[in-house]
Amino acid sequence: MTKDERALYHQIHPAKLAVDAAAGVSAVLALSQGWFVSGVAVAVAVPAAASFAVLQRADLERLKHSRFGAYVRKFMTPAAQFQRIAGFGVLSAAAWVHSYLLGVFGAALIIHAWTQGLLIPRDLRKQISSRS
Repeated sequence: MTKDERALYHQIHPAKLAVDAAAGVSAVLALSQGWFVSGVAVAVAVPAAASFAVLQRADLERLKHSRFGAYVRKFMTPAAQFQRIAGFGVLSAAAWVHSYLLGVFGAALIIHAWTQGLLIPRDLRKQISSRS
């Protein structure tokens, strides 16, 4: 497996997903309480440590050949990854300034980045699949 493939598939490892979700919730809660340094530290350091551990130790081959692996291969483009990060940035800023509307927008960006392949009409998905 190439380094680029490992970088892609580590994102869907169950441990990495769990750590990212827990760190994201913890960071947003810390930021909403006014704990800027703690919130940013949790948002950055914990997922980075989880990525390092998964990239170093996990067997990602099984994930590569799973349905979820096929999904991220097709739809988790660099643009979608940027959208996820931007969405979390918006969500974090919303927590800091206590804006529910901005928080909903940030969460919607994250959800859209993960689910955009589900929003593409089935016939277009087949065309995309045949090109890969």
